[in-house]
Amino acid sequence: MLLLSSIDWAGLFSWDSVTGSLLYTLAFVLFLLGVLGCALPYPGHLVLLGGCVVYAWAAGEPYPPVWLWTVLGILTLVGSFTDTLLAMVGAKRYGCGSAALWCSALGMAIGGIFFFPIGLFIGPFLGAFLCEWGYARKSLSLSVKSGTGALIGALLGTLAKFVLAACMLLLFFLVQFG
Repeated sequence: MLLLSSIDWAGLFSWDSVTGSLLYTLAFVLFLLGVLGCALPYPGHLVLLGGCVVYAWAAGEPYPPVWLWTVLGILTLVGSFTDTLLAMVGAKRYGCGSAALWCSALGMAIGGIFFFPIGLFIGPFLGAFLCEWGYARKSLSLSVKSGTGALIGALLGTLAKFVLAACMLLLFFLVQFG
């Protein structure tokens, strides 16, 4: 104990600076993991929001306003379901039936978990295709068309997740430093 107080006294070590450095490092790691989560099968936008919270806590007062946290929360919710929803919309646009829409979402989940990273894109295609061809008894060309729509939607959904993550970070730092 005497050693720590003498180091503090000498100005060589400060618990506040260590805590702040650790919190900023944790925030940076959460930002990085959050952006990676836009392509990986875990809730990247929620991790990104956690990074914003840790950064705001480390920065101290003045804290970001309530409206910012509300907007970031909404963007987190939208970003969490964007890829699945756009895969379903893409499949529907290409003539996919309702059962195949759900199979497309299930294919994305299973593909993302067990066959990452290619499974995130092949899963929706296979889910929609197999359901249309095997369950709905549609022709091979219509089943491929539905699967292609699910694949295009999944790709656009992943891109949209990255755009939403960039918007979250940009908005947070504009308000934090603005």
